[in-house]
Amino acid sequence: MGICVSKNVSKEKLRKTIKRQGAAPSEEEDALLVAELRSQLKMVYGRNSLGLAMMEMSEIPEIAWQVIEVEKLNVSHNFLLSIGPGIENLQNLTILNLLGNQLATLPKEIGMLRKLRVLFADWNCLKEVPHELGHCKKLQVLSLSYNMISSLPESLEDLRKLEKLNLSNNRFVQLPTCVYRMRRLTFLHLGCNKIESISESVGQLESMRIFIAEKNRLRFLPKSICLMRPLKLLNVNYNEIENLPTNLPMLTELERIACHSLDTGLHVKCNPLAKPLLDLVEEGLEPLFDYLKPKRDNK
Repeated sequence: MGICVSKNVSKEKLRKTIKRQGAAPSEEEDALLVAELRSQLKMVYGRNSLGLAMMEMSEIPEIAWQVIEVEKLNVSHNFLLSIGPGIENLQNLTILNLLGNQLATLPKEIGMLRKLRVLFADWNCLKEVPHELGHCKKLQVLSLSYNMISSLPESLEDLRKLEKLNLSNNRFVQLPTCVYRMRRLTFLHLGCNKIESISESVGQLESMRIFIAEKNRLRFLPKSICLMRPLKLLNVNYNEIENLPTNLPMLTELERIACHSLDTGLHVKCNPLAKPLLDLVEEGLEPLFDYLKPKRDNK
């Protein structure tokens, strides 16, 4: 006789079932858990979604990897220390949310998730990223903020479809070279690191629309940043910048000197800008660009 579970199994009941799983659960207990997990599957935006957020889990039961039809898995805000290798069974997974756990590493098996498009691993204890992640060539969104990462593997340059990358609040002292090869990036957040300079190679990111590098140790901006013609938001607040590139007026999509953190435009407050740049910033973008243009034309 098969296990029958109501489609209305509460999350509280599921939480208790997971906690009851012993070191060697019986076949009946395994079947019950799989059935209860499947009862939680919901169709969200056309995807089979399994929500296991805030379940007080310290580990994901191995039996969970049998729910191979799941396309979106949310295990955020638990107490997870690791992710088992069985995750490679979830070959239909397109969205994985690991936010707010205690993960020290990501499993190398994550590279087997060839349909993965979105990975959130913010607010963990990661110090590195497995090079196997570079095999997830359909990845479009990668968010790794609030970890302890200081470098990225060169293999991530193979993420040719990546559009949004969040590396804020980590321990980078330089921008990893693999990032310069992610030509489809439209959003890059580097805020709250210890980056002292950005290579001229950043000009290769010609699709960039939002570039955030606030609260670093930047002393200058590379001239090639002006090749990011679609740029609508450039945030370099709270750095050590004294001068601005004379070709900055080439960024015609910047419409103003931004004040609020969410505003589009140019954010340059709290930098030791040389005079008269500081006064011109106070006056607005047009006077600033007018000042920079003659300097550019005379060179």
